[in-house]
Amino acid sequence: MQREIDLSLLRAFLVIVETKSVTKAAHQLHQTQAAVSHKLKRLEEGLDSTLFDRENKQINLTAAGERLIGHAEKLLALNDETLGMMRAPEVEGVVKLGVPYDLMLPYIPQILKDFNRSLPMVDVTLVSGMTADLKNMVENGDIDLTFGTDIEVEKNAICLMKDSLVWVGAENGVAYARNPLPVSLGGPHCAFRKVTLEKIMEMGLRWRSVSDSEHTAPTFATLQADLAITTMMKSTIPTYLSELPLSIGFPKLPDYYITLLLPKRNATPLALALKNHIEPAFQKLPEMGEFRSKIQEYVFSKHKNTRKKPGSFA
Repeated sequence: MQREIDLSLLRAFLVIVETKSVTKAAHQLHQTQAAVSHKLKRLEEGLDSTLFDRENKQINLTAAGERLIGHAEKLLALNDETLGMMRAPEVEGVVKLGVPYDLMLPYIPQILKDFNRSLPMVDVTLVSGMTADLKNMVENGDIDLTFGTDIEVEKNAICLMKDSLVWVGAENGVAYARNPLPVSLGGPHCAFRKVTLEKIMEMGLRWRSVSDSEHTAPTFATLQADLAITTMMKSTIPTYLSELPLSIGFPKLPDYYITLLLPKRNATPLALALKNHIEPAFQKLPEMGEFRSKIQEYVFSKHKNTRKKPGSFA
């Protein structure tokens, strides 16, 4: 008897592989943990194979699970590509999307991957830069739409999510305690520069610039080397850096918004198609940074007697 694989079971399987947790997979799939566990059980029964080793409360792939990954990815990709082709076969062309430097890696890869599956005939050209510059490019017609990071949502912008601006340094670093305070900032048009310097001034600290670049790579390098601190939106903090908790003396920073901006009029059909993909896709992205920040707060609290205050030593 010929059997067929339910693609929703493969999708659940791949999310479990990616998150290494049935609980996290359920959150990402917007389903209950019991539903995701049942899907995994159905898939294993249908394939007559054990896909995960569940010993010691850890989920590790078996040899059969390893073999399945590549085939599952191909089947789902073909399914999504076919649906995209049949639903919108007439949509093709190029759309230019602006992305601030700090949003590029945390959010854009998965969004582009899913959009390409839905509309494979549409090519997306990425243009990276500072939010202010990208907005000007939209107004001038140089790009079709852009992401932005804003302290307030402009009247004609779409609010995708609110995020916390936080202080960031190296894991277990001490740069935050140096005097003058070493700071790596974006260029003159950085959305966080003004408020960061205002807060440092309010603390009465002397400070010095370690990196002053519009690109994130120099900032990340100086932070990873524990030569400076900076401010970032919580969801964009790389895994090798750490949020500095307010308990060590830093003031609270304002919330910021991740927005999407299109021309006030005459947005292209491709720009609207991408917008219509980004809005729901962005809301489905898993919450980032919350669990990690709680762990970091715990680590800081365990060593609170040995932790220095910002700018406490030269």
